[in-house]
Formats: sequence, structure tokens, C-alpha cells
Amino acid sequence: MSRLPLRKPVIATCLAVFIADIVWSLLTPTFSLFAQSLGASLSFIGTLAALTGLTQLVAAVPISAQTDRLGRRRIIVIGFTLFTVACLLHAVSTQVWMLAPARVLFSFATLMVFPVCGVLLADHTDPRERGAAFGMLTSSMSAGAALGTWLAGVFEGAFGARGSYAIATGFAAAGLLITWRTLFDVPGTRQQKAPVSLLKQYAAMRPLLSQPRLFFACVIGMLSSVSFSGITMAFFPLHAKANGISNTGVANIFAVRSLGSMFTRLPIGILSQRVSRQGLLAVAAIALAFVTLAIGMGTNIQIFTILLVIEGIMFGTVLTVGQSYATEVVTPEERAGAIGLYQTASSLGGMLSPLLLGWVAEFVGISSVFPLVSIFVLVCVALAIIRVRAAAKAERELA
Repeated sequence: MSRLPLRKPVIATCLAVFIADIVWSLLTPTFSLFAQSLGASLSFIGTLAALTGLTQLVAAVPISAQTDRLGRRRIIVIGFTLFTVACLLHAVSTQVWMLAPARVLFSFATLMVFPVCGVLLADHTDPRERGAAFGMLTSSMSAGAALGTWLAGVFEGAFGARGSYAIATGFAAAGLLITWRTLFDVPGTRQQKAPVSLLKQYAAMRPLLSQPRLFFACVIGMLSSVSFSGITMAFFPLHAKANGISNTGVANIFAVRSLGSMFTRLPIGILSQRVSRQGLLAVAAIALAFVTLAIGMGTNIQIFTILLVIEGIMFGTVLTVGQSYATEVVTPEERAGAIGLYQTASSLGGMLSPLLLGWVAEFVGISSVFPLVSIFVLVCVALAIIRVRAAAKAERELA
């Protein structure tokens, strides 16, 4: 079994994502229900989720560039500051339109904390221990999600959604102080570059996208985001409510999901050092497709819990292996750009899926979105496998 890199910078980075996922999980699982309570339609809920994805899509590459200029630590601290403001805005929202700026800030915060912590972790580890390190990172995220969703159920029952969001503000502020004191950059990782336009930053990503293995990782990341943002976060809570499950019940399902995911992420990170990472990513994406289909056919809390645990394990597999794989197939100088590209692809899925599925659900019904996503994921996985195998064949012929 691979040795775990239990060093201070690694543990501090894991602590940062643990706190961030507590904050994220206090808000996200019941957000669509909260928006609906303010009068939001299904299509508007999908639009809000798409706004989150659009923000991350536009900002992913510029933020990745700023991590090189300003340093990883500074970006993460700014992210926790935005988490604090965003949580407060959620807590005081009384009209549907007030949720839009809150979601935009929340999206920026998510982008500045989670992927940048991945880059910082890669800086602090060497390739031999990176799989185990990313297993630790994503396990910490899942532990935070488990605690956050459980607390969301407790706080929602005691204080309502607004009270839960207000408490999330306190956690975010604590994360801001802790990361300010404990994180530090690896010397030499900051690059003093002159500011460039957004179009030039995206153009610089083109050579990275031409790398077949990175392209494959980005496609799988996008598909997991389609499933997670479009199904798990946006429409599963509404589907569960339609089947008689309360807000607290939904939060408890997510808590169990996070626990199941948490206990498998570290073993998966270690396993990824011994088996094909491409194979793990492909299997996880295919499993997500079938689980998504099954969720749409579920009708009770027991079935939903089992399916969400499986979905959480597969999503965690993509999260653990995908980020680690994306940093491995490029040079150290390209690492921040690769993570930015990976996050851009994930954000694209997170933007388009809830927007399109929101309109489908509005006019056809919520039950129709589950098979639609399942088919889409299977087709895209097949096309991605075809491309990466064709590229590998061409490399062998040239050799």
C-alpha cells in the first residue's frame, strides 16, 4: 500500500477543502427546494444552476492564470472571502432575483477554492505519492460534504433554510482565517506574467486540448458534472419531494451519499496508481449513466439512498482520478492550465445540463430528464474512448 503524504502542507490543504465542502453542503442539497419556496419555477431553477455553470465556465481559465501570478494561497483565501459573502446573501434573500448574485459569488468561490487546492496539493507532492494525496484531498471533501449535509438537515429542521445558510456563513469565515494562517505556496511556482486578454488565455489552452489523454479526462469531467449538476443537485431533490420525501429526508440522503463516497475515495486514489486511470474514469462514467437512469425510476427513500451512494462513489472516482490524471499528463508548467481546462470542461457540463434539463422538465416532466442524461453520457463516453484509442494507435505507428 502506498505511503500517505502526511505532511503539514498536505494536511492543511485537505483541511481547507474539508471546511469548504461543509459550507458548500450546507447550501447546495436543499437550494432548489429553497428557490422553489420563494416562487421559482422549474425552468428558473435550471437557469440559476446554469448561471452557476456559466460563471465557472467563463472564469475557470482566468482564475487558473491568476494562480500562477498571485499564488495558490492568495486565490484560495479570496475564495473563502467570497464564500462568506455568498452565504450571507443566501440567508437574507427574500425574492427569487436575489438568488442570482448570491449564486454567482458562490460559483466564483467554488472555483477559487476546490480546483486551486488541487493545484496546490500537486505542487506539494511528487508523482509517486500524488494518487494517494488526491485520495486524501477528495476524502476530505467527502467528509466535509457528509458533515455539511447532516448539519443541513439538523439546522434546517431547527432554524429553517435561512438559519442553515447563516451558520454556513460562520463556517466560511472560519475557513478564511484558517487558510490564511496555514496554507503556503511552494517557492518558484508563482510566475510574474504580464496580464493578457481573456481570448488569449483561452487560445493558450488549445495546445493542451489537443493532448488526447487530457482531452479524455476533460470529457469525463464534463459528463460527471452533467450528471451531478443536472441530476443530483438540481432535479433529484425535486423528484424526491414529488415522491413524498421531506427536505430533512433529502439532506439525510445526501449525508449518507457523502459518507459512502468518503470511505472509497482514498482507496480509489491509491488504486489509481496501480491500474489504468483511463479505465477507472470510463467505468465510473458508464456507471453514472446507469445510476442516473435508475434514480428516475426510484420511488422511496431506501432506493434513493442506495442509488445516491453509488452515484457518490462514482462521482468521487471521477473527482479523485480525473484531477490527478489531468496533472500527470502535462508538464509542471502546464499544470495550472490543465486544471483550468479540466474545470472549464466540468463547468460547461454544469452550465448546459441544468439549463436544458430545466426546460425539458418544465414542458415534459421531471421524470424525462433522467433517461435523457443517461443516454447522453453513454454516447459521449463511447466517442471519447474512440478518440483516445485512435490517438494511441497513431502514436504506436509513428514509433
